[in-house]
Amino acid sequence: MTKPAKTANVTPIKKSITTEMVKIDPETAQSWLDEHNTHNRKLREAHVLTMARDMNKGRWSFNGAPIVFCEDGRLLDGQHRLAAIVKSKSAIPFIVLRGVSEDAQHTMDTGARRTAADAWELAGRDSNSRRVTAVARFALIIDDKVDGDKASTAEIFDFVDQNPLIIHCVNQAGASWKSSGLTPRVYDYCFWRLTEVDKDDALAFFRSLHDLTDLPNGSPITALHRRLLAGNYASRRQLDAEASVAMVFKAWNAWREGKSITKLYAVGRTGSKINIPVPA
Repeated sequence: MTKPAKTANVTPIKKSITTEMVKIDPETAQSWLDEHNTHNRKLREAHVLTMARDMNKGRWSFNGAPIVFCEDGRLLDGQHRLAAIVKSKSAIPFIVLRGVSEDAQHTMDTGARRTAADAWELAGRDSNSRRVTAVARFALIIDDKVDGDKASTAEIFDFVDQNPLIIHCVNQAGASWKSSGLTPRVYDYCFWRLTEVDKDDALAFFRSLHDLTDLPNGSPITALHRRLLAGNYASRRQLDAEASVAMVFKAWNAWREGKSITKLYAVGRTGSKINIPVPA
């Protein structure tokens, strides 16, 4: 005789909990924030900006995540989404859950974050998910295509769809970045940007950076390799991503113009941002 399956001990949900679907407009969102958001974590403006862009561009997708209020009406979860509705001036549908115990707040937003790379794989897209999405995110930020310092998963997907050459370049680059002195995202970004300019020259440039064979004295590629690998590991890490991109582009421009360079210096900053030269 088959034994009955054991049932888990589940705390019964209070009958006072209610749910409804609400299309939340900016006025409602602002009133909820003003009147009910009295005990919550500090608002992350960059996260609000990211969601607001998606809402404003029609990229926001309903995912079932509710706006949650506790028994006394205090907002427990959803302040960033409400703030994004206000900033985007959009009306967005959400499930609104009321009557949740206030003790539940400490369990919210504690799960593992689903990254753009995770979403890429779940969507059944090309392999190299982490590198492809890293290039797109880096491009959106470094090329000032997004406000703030964050890019949403929807923005990353849209950018790759508009620039499918990224996938080809990442697949073609393989593990060549390992001997270059560049991080994968910087190597892939530069390879993609320069392939857009001239695919044959880009392939020759990065092959020479990898092999370092048959390079004449004063080759900008030699100077670039020497600069990227100069000093000890700690000092190389101080060369940030934007500075590395700037030096790759400087070396590329000099190489294409047939100029000789013995030393390659980092490009100066304009304010707090690297002034990256445009590939010739």
